Amino acid sequence: MEKAVLKGEQANAEQVFGQWLTKAKANAKIKQEVKAKALEYYEKKTEKKGAIARVTDFVCHIQIDIIENNKIVVSLTYNGREIQEI
Repeated sequence: MEKAVLKGEQANAEQVFGQWLTKAKANAKIKQEVKAKALEYYEKKTEKKGAIARVTDFVCHIQIDIIENNKIVVSLTYNGREIQEI
């Protein structure tokens, strides 16, 4: 943890860790919201239920893969406002 989060910043380690933790919590919340929106989009479009969503943050964009029967059936992206197909 020390190497990954603090990256040698021992002088203000508590502050650096606090900032990292705050950002990690915010990202987790965003991923859950995006996952829910993507599943809602897919279920409305296909009228199917039971799929799962895998969210990947590529920094330049957030990709959501909708998976059924262990296969990706559609890949979506989130632009901060809406879900779109890739």
